[in-house]
Amino acid sequence: MNEYERLFAEIVERTKDGSLQWRQVPRKDNAELLLNADTVIRQFEAIFTRDDHPYKLLLLEKRVIEEGWFLRSERRTPELHIVDDGELLTSLDRLYIHPDDIRSLLGLVEPHADRSRRLFGTTHPYRAARQA
Repeated sequence: MNEYERLFAEIVERTKDGSLQWRQVPRKDNAELLLNADTVIRQFEAIFTRDDHPYKLLLLEKRVIEEGWFLRSERRTPELHIVDDGELLTSLDRLYIHPDDIRSLLGLVEPHADRSRRLFGTTHPYRAARQA
């Protein structure tokens, strides 16, 4: 496991145990840091602390349009970026982490982010499962 995979695994674990709190932010936020910011569908943000230093995590769902000779298809793709003091530090994208793994993180985050909890009134399922 390389350093990117270890970092990603730590983010997933902190998300699962509820120590990393995600919130949905307007999709136009952070546009100055993102490539093709106009394709962002949803954007989630969390503060990740390591060695007493806070980093901002940006978890995105973006629209990708693929055009062929006769077909035009649209799909969604996830991205995870780490920001330090307003600057993009690194991206845990498909070069380092399989898109399905990032999509799984998105699946963990989406139903339990602040806006979804307000809508559905849910509690964190991992805490509830451990308490049962």
